[in-house]
Amino acid sequence: MEAALVAINATLVTMNLKLDKIDGLENTIKELKTEITTLREGMSAVITDNNNKEETINQLKDQLNRCDQTIRSNSLRIVGLPITSTTQPSEIPSMVYNLVIRPCMEAAMAKGELPPNAFPTSHFLIENSFAIPTRKGSSTPVIVKLSSSFIRSLIFKYKKEALPKTRDPATNKERCCFAIFEDLSPANYTLLQSFSDDERVKGAWSFNGQIKFKLHDGETVYRAKSLLDTVESITKQKK
Repeated sequence: MEAALVAINATLVTMNLKLDKIDGLENTIKELKTEITTLREGMSAVITDNNNKEETINQLKDQLNRCDQTIRSNSLRIVGLPITSTTQPSEIPSMVYNLVIRPCMEAAMAKGELPPNAFPTSHFLIENSFAIPTRKGSSTPVIVKLSSSFIRSLIFKYKKEALPKTRDPATNKERCCFAIFEDLSPANYTLLQSFSDDERVKGAWSFNGQIKFKLHDGETVYRAKSLLDTVESITKQKK
């Protein structure tokens, strides 16, 4: 009988030890749960802070891009001028003036938008012009900074009727010998290309530094407001 009581007592001691361990584990689990909750709250705060910082950075990128585009507001990008490896930088302004600017100004005079006795020379119209190096075999673009946004608008208005034409051998359609575009900032150019390369887009273009596009399934004109805009984000806002 005594031996049985000793055995029972030993069993009870062992069970108490196990219960103490269980209580210790429960306390440890509670402490871990508290730490996990604290870590989750801290992580949530960090994520929120990072999101706020990312939003601020994106806003600053948009502002910087707008500033960059504003600086280019009087500039043009011209492709197709007869520039070769032997063309001197000093020859480019007169080439731009004689082949592009002067014909457009003459067309504007014929329509009464410029007085006949106020034909400006290249020195007054062109602040700066330079060719952009390209890979061999491709046409060399020229960047031209004009002294007047009015002259820039006249060039865009009269380029189709005033500049010489050529026939595209691929389509047999007549087109202008020179392609004239806005001088887009690198970020805006990349954004324009992203829309142009999208198979859902019928056409993408820029107007006063703003990127616009149309889809194949309609005539709605969409406009990008941020460098982060995509076809999806813009078209969803319109619906």
